[in-house]
Amino acid sequence: MTVLSVVGLFLLVVSTAVTKNVVELSDATPPMILDKIDKPAGYIRSCRETSYTGKVIVNSSRLFETACIQGHRLFGDGWMVMQQRLGSAEILMKSWAKYRGGFGSVDAMFWAGLENIYQLTKTTPHELVVEFVKSGGEYSYGRYERFEIDKSC
Repeated sequence: MTVLSVVGLFLLVVSTAVTKNVVELSDATPPMILDKIDKPAGYIRSCRETSYTGKVIVNSSRLFETACIQGHRLFGDGWMVMQQRLGSAEILMKSWAKYRGGFGSVDAMFWAGLENIYQLTKTTPHELVVEFVKSGGEYSYGRYERFEIDKSC
């Protein structure tokens, strides 16, 4: 299992495939068009099921809120936000139970939870993109073709 250590602003997203406000990352979709794209009714299992960019409710083994990103300037459609961190170390100072279950708000600092990520990735191959934006605006990312969480988390 690879452990990622991160300093600065970053957004961790996963997608089925082989910060900044979430909507800002979708440069390909002008804001006036986002208002015309209907939010999915009910729950989704993958952001590939919708053309919507914004908050959604995901149904894995339990319901949880996250965000979908469509039209990402580098990676295209179908990305689900699993973590968003806005500079502060506060998000890192949590109990193991919180890391398993998830915490925060998609509107600010957010972690979807190891159990939720495990449920999403256990049956279907997923990719992982980790985006970093330093306080000076320098952008970098890591993209991993195969991503999953072990059940023992």
